[in-house]
Amino acid sequence: MPAVMQISSFLVDHGMSLEDAFHQPRIDASGGDFVGVDPRHPQAVQQALAGKFPVSLTELVVYPTNFACPSCVLRDPATGEHQGITDVLSPWSGAAAQS
Repeated sequence: MPAVMQISSFLVDHGMSLEDAFHQPRIDASGGDFVGVDPRHPQAVQQALAGKFPVSLTELVVYPTNFACPSCVLRDPATGEHQGITDVLSPWSGAAAQS
């Protein structure tokens, strides 16, 4: 599942905040010999994935980039305010104030 769909699901289906959604452990099934699994996933998740796929425990680090690097901006329809976030380990991450 692409990162944008995972984050959308965390927001819509699970009611998470944008920050909580971006800090969830990752899974990379984008191809290759292994499914990359962030070791922060519970042992049960790791074992379930390992039962179906060859798995490689893969840390979320700055380099090499082992997972997608999403970014997002949300607009609150009630207030019109925006909030945004980028990949938590991206060296390009930064902050900007709403004007």
